[in-house]
Amino acid sequence: MFDSYTLVLSSKRISVWDDKVDALISRWDGKLIEIPTHEEAEWRTNDGGREVVVERTDDTNSVRVTATGLGGIFFWADSTQLSESEWSQ
Repeated sequence: MFDSYTLVLSSKRISVWDDKVDALISRWDGKLIEIPTHEEAEWRTNDGGREVVVERTDDTNSVRVTATGLGGIFFWADSTQLSESEWSQ
């Protein structure tokens, strides 16, 4: 999705949903990444040409992904599915 890199956002299988428990799983090129829940609450990478930022938009279960020159998208998990908004620049 980002040049030769891959970002995957998914949701853990949860038997009983709790909005206070983070169910998001994030991977960059197959490696699990942790998105902090405090202070700057974001994960970022920059290969020298394009910066990709995954930032929390709430304490749990929602993030915004931005990529330099491409735009941004919101992702959130809820009790039924992982959802996404339209990609926008």
